[in-house]
Amino acid sequence: MSKNDFHKKPGLPLYLQIKDHLLGKIDSGFWQEGEMVPTEAELCEAYKVSKITIREAVKLLVKDGKLKRTPGKGTFVIKNKLEQKLNRFFSFTRWAEQNGLRPASRILKVENMACDAQIAEHLSIRRGQAVTRIERLRIGGEEPLMLEVIWIPAALCPGIHLKDISNLPLNDILEKEYDITLVRATE
Repeated sequence: MSKNDFHKKPGLPLYLQIKDHLLGKIDSGFWQEGEMVPTEAELCEAYKVSKITIREAVKLLVKDGKLKRTPGKGTFVIKNKLEQKLNRFFSFTRWAEQNGLRPASRILKVENMACDAQIAEHLSIRRGQAVTRIERLRIGGEEPLMLEVIWIPAALCPGIHLKDISNLPLNDILEKEYDITLVRATE
């Protein structure tokens, strides 16, 4: 790590500046996936700061999913996670196709049940009302990327648990089979 590529800026906590600098090194490929980053002592020396400052910066990068601490071994760069801003309804199938991945799903569980108070509140229905719970693993290429759990009021979509929903966008099934257009979702 070059001593000349980090300059302290007034007005921003030092641990945040160091976090951003380390993040830049990760994102630029300076440290590769699986590579151990310098030790706390080495980072303290390079940045001329205390261990507390380094620990706080590293803790934020661990929380953000950029680094992983392994006790007794070190701190490592972890695999980049695929990120998607969910500012509109998310379609995994469309997202995977747009990113050059072959979308697939594996249905893990489909069950009809009475909903508890928490699910009832989210769905704006009464506690104990029948719902269909669908759990499916979403795959891009050959890699599992997302675990999806879907709760649908059973009265709105009778028989949905019998449909082949493994590789079709659920939004499409709801619109075509049940004439339902989503207007609100918690993702």
